[in-house]
Amino acid sequence: MDVQVIGLCRFSVLCKGGFKKAHDWPERKRMLYETGRLERRFAWFEHLCLPSVRAQTDPDFTLIVLTGLDLPEWAMARLRALIADVPQVRLRVVAPGFHKPLCLEAFRSVRDPAARRVAEFWLDDDDAVGRDFVASLRVEVARLPEDQPLPSAVQFPQGYFLSLEAGTPRVLAVERYGVAAGSAVVFAPDASKCVMHFPHHRLREEMPCTVVKSAPMFVRGVHPENDSVVRVDQARFWPAPSEVFATRFGVDLAAFASAVAAAPAPPAQLDNSEA
Repeated sequence: MDVQVIGLCRFSVLCKGGFKKAHDWPERKRMLYETGRLERRFAWFEHLCLPSVRAQTDPDFTLIVLTGLDLPEWAMARLRALIADVPQVRLRVVAPGFHKPLCLEAFRSVRDPAARRVAEFWLDDDDAVGRDFVASLRVEVARLPEDQPLPSAVQFPQGYFLSLEAGTPRVLAVERYGVAAGSAVVFAPDASKCVMHFPHHRLREEMPCTVVKSAPMFVRGVHPENDSVVRVDQARFWPAPSEVFATRFGVDLAAFASAVAAAPAPPAQLDNSEA
């Protein structure tokens, strides 16, 4: 194998680290596994993230869905059912631990020692990627010079922020560097780190970076439960283009909006403090 492509999607993993909001351990567990929150996460994962994974034009990749051993039984069954027909997805269930070691072991579990390079990316469960993300990433990594220092980053800065206003999907088209869903980090297969060791908003400062201007390559969900504060001007959002989302990301916006509307509403007041 020349270039191996591996992604990671964390679905309610109980761990130390990996969160920006300040929660002590019992509070974090309650927050992660509260039924309403899980229903909302499933709505985004099932109707935004997973369709974009299914739609990839290059099927030669692995996406690890990392979840916690304490995920409620009903949610675990639902998660298994959702990913059952996506051969690229591998479910990894872990006991509580420290964030970066858990993620590194997940990547190590599927890295191919015969690969020349391994391109790693991560999606949150409320993200999506363009249907040619894997194909484009593989091409860019294959183009890197033989003597390219590793780790090295590849970034696709064009994309959308997606929110719902009164149940209507609305988007902001952005050119934004360092969005996780539009970024990847390239390693040797025996590397002692993974993509989760590097803050996505600082990749261009920490390593060589290839920037690829393209059609919109990512969608980032914007909603009250974002772990990171998303600073955007909601007045600039406009009705989301249904046809573009269907053809570019494999996403049915009407089904997405209906699923989010059917989930329990989030609490009126959420903790937006950062640790």
